[in-house]
Amino acid sequence: MFFPGDERLDTIVAPATAQAPGHRAVVRVAGPEAISVARAVFEPLAPDPPGAWVFEGQLRLPPLVLAAQAWVFRAPRSYTGDDTIELHLVSSPPIVQRLLEQLCAAGARLARPGEFSRRAFLAGRLDLAQLEAVATLSTSASRAQVRAAAARLRGALRRRLDTLRETLLGLLAELEAALDFADQDLDRELLAEAQLGARLRALEDELGALLASEARHDRRGVVPQVVLHGAPNAGKSSLFNALCGERRAIVSPLAGTTRDAVRAEIELAGGLRVELCDPAGIEAGTGGEGIDAQAQRRAAALAAHADLVLQIFDASAEAPPAGPAPPAGATVLSVLNKIDLGLAPWAGRVADALAVSARTGAGLGRLRAAMAQRLIADDEAGERLTFDPNARHRVALQRAAGGVAAARAVLERAQPAELAAIELRTALDAIGEVCGESVADDVLDRIFSRFCIGK
Repeated sequence: MFFPGDERLDTIVAPATAQAPGHRAVVRVAGPEAISVARAVFEPLAPDPPGAWVFEGQLRLPPLVLAAQAWVFRAPRSYTGDDTIELHLVSSPPIVQRLLEQLCAAGARLARPGEFSRRAFLAGRLDLAQLEAVATLSTSASRAQVRAAAARLRGALRRRLDTLRETLLGLLAELEAALDFADQDLDRELLAEAQLGARLRALEDELGALLASEARHDRRGVVPQVVLHGAPNAGKSSLFNALCGERRAIVSPLAGTTRDAVRAEIELAGGLRVELCDPAGIEAGTGGEGIDAQAQRRAAALAAHADLVLQIFDASAEAPPAGPAPPAGATVLSVLNKIDLGLAPWAGRVADALAVSARTGAGLGRLRAAMAQRLIADDEAGERLTFDPNARHRVALQRAAGGVAAARAVLERAQPAELAAIELRTALDAIGEVCGESVADDVLDRIFSRFCIGK
C-alpha cells in the first residue's frame, strides 16, 4: 500500500547525511508536528527576527548540550509540503543516534526509505520523473550524470512530455468531435479534412525520437561515448592507449589487428567522464560475411550511435586514406596522428584538425580539451541528456508510441474511429505514467524503496 492508514499525518525523522565522523550532520524532521517535536530538543540562543529560517541554538541531549543550528522550512513551501526542520550538528554517529531517539520520544517516528520524497510527490512539489532524478543525483559518479539528472530535476523531461500530451489531447478532441457526426456519415469526411493520419504519424515520430534519445544512453547511462574512427593502421589503438594512460589495446604494424571493440572510461577536462571505444579500422569496399567484414560493420554501427567521433588520419601517409567518411549527422573531431613521423602535404588541408602524436604525447592535452568542449557544446548544458536509463520510462513511452501507431492504423484501414480513440487514451495514460499522473501504488512503492532513508 502506498500510504497505509493515516501515515501522511505522522511526523517523520531521519538523518539526511551519511552517518560517519565529520564536520556536520543533518537530521531532517517533517510533518504536522515537526516544529513542536524539534523544540523538545532544540533551544534557540536568542529570539530571531520575523521571517528568519536559520536559528542558532543548543541541542539538549542529556547529559550533553551541543551547539547546533535549526533550519526551518514552513509548509507549504518546503520540499515535502509539510513543516520541515533540519537540525545541523557535529557529525558523530553516537550523537546522531541519540538525537534520533530523543526526537522519536517527542512524537516523531523513523522515516521509511524515500518517504520524504514520497510526500513531496503527493504534495505536488515534484513529479515522479523529477523525484527519480533526486535518486540519480545522490548516486552520480560524474559531472555528466549530474548535469543530466539536474536537467530532469528542472523539469526538462516534463516540458517535453507536456508538449506531446497537449498535441495528443488536441488530436483526441478532434477525433471525438468527428464521432458526434457518425450518425450523419460525416465522421470520415471530417477526419479526412483534419488530416489526423498525417498528424498522428508526426506525433509517432516525436515519440520515436524521444525513445531514441534514451536508447542512445541506455547501455552506458549518461556517460558520453567517444568512438575512434578511421582506416586500419591510422594509429587508432596507439591513440586509444595514450588517452587511457596505459596499454589497453593491442598495437601492431599489421592492419586489422583490432576486431573486437576495446573500451575504457577516462576523465577529460572539467571532470567530464567519457567512455572511449576503439573498434576495428574501416576500409572502403569491405563486404561479405567474413570476420573482418563483420568487425567493420560493428565499428560503423558504433560510430553511428556515438556522442563524438574522433576521425583519425595517419598524417605521415603519402596519400589520404580511402576509408569511408564518418556517419552522416555525427559530431566529428578530426585528428591527425603520427605527426612525429612527419606531416604529409595533404594533411594540412584537413579542416579544423588537431595534430597529435600518440607515441610522444604531443598535442594530447589539446585533444582532451577539445573533446570535452565539443561534448559539452553538443550537450547544450545538459538539456539533451534529459533522463538516465529507466526501464519504467522506456516501457511507458513504447506503449504511448504503440497506441499512437495503432490509432493511425485504425484510421488508415477505415475501421471504426472509436477504436482509434481508445488507442489514443491508452497513449495518454502511458505518457502520464512517466511523471506519475497515472501510476499504480505498487510501482510507486518499488520506486521509493530504492531511495535512502533521509531522501
